[in-house]
Amino acid sequence: MSSVSPNSIFGLLKNNLYTIVLPLIVAAFVWMAVGVLDNECRKSTQSDSVKFVKRAHIIFGIISTIYAALNILKLHPAGRKIVGNIM
Repeated sequence: MSSVSPNSIFGLLKNNLYTIVLPLIVAAFVWMAVGVLDNECRKSTQSDSVKFVKRAHIIFGIISTIYAALNILKLHPAGRKIVGNIM
């Protein structure tokens, strides 16, 4: 059995499972839910609860996408400088 090199893309993903992979999965799920709300709830578009849930999904999708993007940038030395200046 060969082990995965920590410097390979799979090694980086394995080492950053909770900071990159999981937020991307959450973001994909949340963005998919927004699409389902758009397509399936046409008759309920006037409903306040549907509007609230849709806005909440959009906000959580934006937050998880930005979080994952910042953690991806941290993997590169130039990205660390950019993220360091932001945070």
